[in-house]
Amino acid sequence: MSIADIPRKYLNKMTIVKLFRILKYKLLGLFKLRNYRKFKNDIILVYTPGKVGSSTVLETLKYNFPFNKVYQAHYLNAEYIEKMSKYGMHRQRKIVKLLNEKKYNKLRIITLVREPISQSISELFQNINKDHKIADVQKMKYEDVLHEYNNMPKTYRWFEAEDWFDLEFKKTIGVDVYDYPFDKGKGYQIISEANTEILTIPLENLNRVFMESVSKFLDFKIKKVIKVNESKDKPLNDKYVEFKNSYKLGSPELDKKFSSKYVTHFFTEAQIGGFKDKWRRGSDD
Repeated sequence: MSIADIPRKYLNKMTIVKLFRILKYKLLGLFKLRNYRKFKNDIILVYTPGKVGSSTVLETLKYNFPFNKVYQAHYLNAEYIEKMSKYGMHRQRKIVKLLNEKKYNKLRIITLVREPISQSISELFQNINKDHKIADVQKMKYEDVLHEYNNMPKTYRWFEAEDWFDLEFKKTIGVDVYDYPFDKGKGYQIISEANTEILTIPLENLNRVFMESVSKFLDFKIKKVIKVNESKDKPLNDKYVEFKNSYKLGSPELDKKFSSKYVTHFFTEAQIGGFKDKWRRGSDD
């Protein structure tokens, strides 16, 4: 299919940039055929909650392995795919089919986690333009955005990030990451079960451990990180920063939020203390 065959409504700047980026990676990939051969019988899946830095991981993998089976998904459960079927869900259905067929040598999954308040605010601003024009969001007062945040529809986030590994990952992959102690000092974790390998990285550690952890996980030297989908490049970034700087909670709410299994499993006490300080109301200091 040529660009001329694509409906005009899809030919926005982002689509064109993405198409040329894919073409660039394919052309560069002609010089990386040994990369393809190394993983030609594997599936590499970036499988995460939303807004945890997965686009950068995916883009880096596609840059290094443009001809391999490299996929990204946030939800693969049957209920989600059925409910969202009006959007096609072709990619999700394809991934589920590949996983069920089990014709791969290894299933290599990279998953990420993120401090939950930052993650949920980012998820709101990723999706709010589905229900509101960008110009209208930019005019919203803090109280209006707070209302949107407190009433995020399920189509924005099918599960809370804190529940994602139990309700999504474990049910789909059959591995409970909580069964494995997380090395908080090292900052990432590699799990091996049969022919499935899982790398888990908190977004807060990504800059520090990304190349080391992914290189070790794949037994392949990653030399370049391709950063994409950063909030600073988006039209609602100013409103996002404004809301993020204004949003605060009381100590009881923070204690509850940051005592979940999800938070305590992946983050150090020092990190959790820092998260609480970041979101605490000034009157609670």
